[in-house]
Amino acid sequence: MGTGGGSARLGMDVPMLSPGFNQQSRDRGTPRRIATISVHTSPLDQPGTGDAGGLNVYVVEAARQLARRGIEVDIFTRAVCRDTPPVVELAPGVLVRNLVAGPFEELDKNSLPGQICPFTFGVLRTEANFAPGRYDLVHAHYWLSGQVGAVAASRWCVPLVQSMHTLGKVKNLALASGDCAEPAVRIRGEGEVVAAADRLVANTPDEARQLIELYGAAPRQVETVSPGVDLSVFRPGSAADVRRRLGLPSDAVVLVFAGRIQPLKGPDVVLHAAASLSTSVAATAVGGLRTAVRDGFSGVLVDGHDPEVWAYTLRDLIGSPARLAELSRGALAHASGFGWPATADRLIEVYTGAMASVGSVGSVESVGSVGSVGSVGPPTVVRA
Repeated sequence: MGTGGGSARLGMDVPMLSPGFNQQSRDRGTPRRIATISVHTSPLDQPGTGDAGGLNVYVVEAARQLARRGIEVDIFTRAVCRDTPPVVELAPGVLVRNLVAGPFEELDKNSLPGQICPFTFGVLRTEANFAPGRYDLVHAHYWLSGQVGAVAASRWCVPLVQSMHTLGKVKNLALASGDCAEPAVRIRGEGEVVAAADRLVANTPDEARQLIELYGAAPRQVETVSPGVDLSVFRPGSAADVRRRLGLPSDAVVLVFAGRIQPLKGPDVVLHAAASLSTSVAATAVGGLRTAVRDGFSGVLVDGHDPEVWAYTLRDLIGSPARLAELSRGALAHASGFGWPATADRLIEVYTGAMASVGSVGSVESVGSVGSVGSVGPPTVVRA
């Protein structure tokens, strides 16, 4: 657990350091170096492959922005290939530490809880190679990482900041026909992490509400930080040029589906709706899309997954060129506020608040033998 969190026990008895050993870092207000935990997916993976997606992008881009602001980031993830170097420099000030925990292969998320203990000891062994106080804060992503982060934060007497990204209880409340419910071990584990965290970072106001109402998080514990977008990549361009490159007729109606090709994302809904039809944005009115799309200003939110409702909405937009142009201008203005620099600045505010909230007593002299969990020696760093 983080020093300011709850009293949940996460299955590992690890001696706690003196709460005062990291006081010098807290006195600075902002962290000097943070440990980011991403157990189930590596920031080095290509988004869209396997389990790599938005979480990967978030971890990478936030780390880069934090490093540009003078905050070093060590990202801990699980090695899935024997040839993967132990340490890879992702960007100046950002290291990816690939820890051996289980077989050198991709594991299903349901198999990963069995690797939490060896992964946690790998994190603790890494920190033990350095002088006490290497990390000022732990930021864990997804509930599996939160289990690891809670132990590390407790061991090092630093705050635990947790980003869930998705919530098992929310998924189970919205199960589609034929979908499997999230397992009890996840629901229980999420509750433990919520109880242990000093701060919970919600991506949207909806997620913040769900953490409070479904998991019993204290409102003061929850902070909303919108994920960012690379505005240098995703920017307006010439629709005519794109149509020429793709071989599309200049007057054709073109619909774009943005998302991984998974049943959860509903690509079939758009296909059925387009079939009924013989751009601005139309999106399902759920979760983060309520934040990403400002209904009536930057796009249109559609309730449910009924293809006929989607077809009606799309037909109405396509038949109103002036309305489409207005929404397109609104979409550009709305998106301009979601750059990664803004996300990083907001995260630093959360980190600063978490560090300020952690009380302290004791002194560095009572730290004891940090290296008792093992020592592996400093590894070679490879540039990504």
